[in-house]
Formats: sequence, structure tokens, C-alpha cells
Amino acid sequence: MTKMKWQVLLGVFVLSLCMDVSASACAAQGPFCSIRYHMRNQSRRVADNGLANECGGFPHDAPFGNWGVESKGAVVVDGNQFQGWKKVFSLATLKDQYQWNSCTADFPPPDCTNYNHPTGVCTQQLTTRGSNRYTTSSQLRKELVSCPMLGGGGCSDLNLTLMSVSPDVLSLYEIDPICTPFGCFITKTLVDRLITLVPPVTLLSCTSRFCAGPNPVPAPAVSAFGFDIFADIKIEVQGGNFEDISGMCQGQPCDFGECF
Repeated sequence: MTKMKWQVLLGVFVLSLCMDVSASACAAQGPFCSIRYHMRNQSRRVADNGLANECGGFPHDAPFGNWGVESKGAVVVDGNQFQGWKKVFSLATLKDQYQWNSCTADFPPPDCTNYNHPTGVCTQQLTTRGSNRYTTSSQLRKELVSCPMLGGGGCSDLNLTLMSVSPDVLSLYEIDPICTPFGCFITKTLVDRLITLVPPVTLLSCTSRFCAGPNPVPAPAVSAFGFDIFADIKIEVQGGNFEDISGMCQGQPCDFGECF
């Protein structure tokens, strides 16, 4: 049996074997391509006129506040996870932030000082910023592949295939930083929860050993469904690489670099 035929049969065996076991068990049994990705939101809009997160006294400073995101792969930070439209200089971060009217209950529309959408009508809020990466750590998705071989195999098995992620829930928090002589820390209050229905993204430029990233084609997005707070969510593919922890591909031609 030739080495190439052996590689093909080995890959088929591994894929068949892993159909009836868990993903973690599969990762231990056969070679896989590990895809790294982040999540992003865009087209953010707030139509809720009953928000009271930034109302009241200390530590609140009505009506504007910065919003953070907590979800799978995301912890709340006082940064740019869910940017709004009102430019405010933050004494905590010493940077400009784009915040939201988070006390719409006490500062109702129409009001073109505290609302910016639609233009001249000013009854809602619409972000003036672009796409925001809201995950704070890179996510991993491991896909079983065959051993690399001349002309294919490895991560190239995934080229032009669709990668999807499970639905997620984004918990949006209004952030209030509190600064002391010893430094600043944040308090947070829940604003809303958005359920993401993320469309799959096509993996591109995958060779036997790597998948290039970020994804050269913008990933499509669908609206997240909250109460009166909306956003589009998409996958940001960073890249991927072939891994063979089990050693099933060792000693074959591509293990020595011929298939790069």
C-alpha cells in the first residue's frame, strides 16, 4: 500500500471513529485543525426609553454611560465592547468613549442633546462607531481533518466549508468606574440581554497546515433579539493551524514538511 493511500485510509478511519464519541475524545484520537476566532457586533441601536441604569446619585453621572459585554469568551471591561454615539472623555481610562444615554427614564425623547436618531427627530440612539470586538479572549473550534498529504489533507479539508458557532447570550452592562488613590475599579448594572443568532462563515485560504486570518471576506450578520436594544453579530476568523497531538500522522511524508 502506498503512503498516500495509507494517509487517506487513516483519515477516513479517524473521521468514522469520531462520529460516535465526544469532541474532546476526538481531539485526542486524531489530527485536527484548530480555528481561532473572536466575535464582533455592529449596527448597534437603542430604542428603549425606560432605561434607569445611570439614574440616581453616586456612582452614577446621568445620563450617559459606557456599556460592556459579558458572554461566552467575554468579560466586562471599561473599553469598546459596545460603543454608542456620545463622545465622553473618561477620567478612569483617560480616553474618549462613545457612550449611551442610560437614563432615558429621566431624560426622555424627543431630545437632540441626549438622542441622535433619526436625524432631527431624536427619539432613539444609534451608534456612530463601526464594528466592535466584544470577546476578550480568543475562542477555539477544533475540527477533525485527515493527515496532510501532497495536494490536500490537513486544514485544507476545511477550505470553503462553513464554520458555525452555537447561539450565545450577550449580557449588556452599564459601567460606573470608581477611582480611589489606590486605583480604579468598575461597578456594573445589567441593561439587557441579547440572544445572538450567528450565521456561519466560510473558511478561506486553508492549506494543509494553516487557515489564514482574519477572514478576507466580511462575515454576514443577523440581528440579535433583545427587548428594545439591537445589534448585528458576526464571527471574526483569526486563523487556524494543524495539530496532531495523538501522533497519528507522524512518520508520513508531510510530517517532514513536503506538504507545506
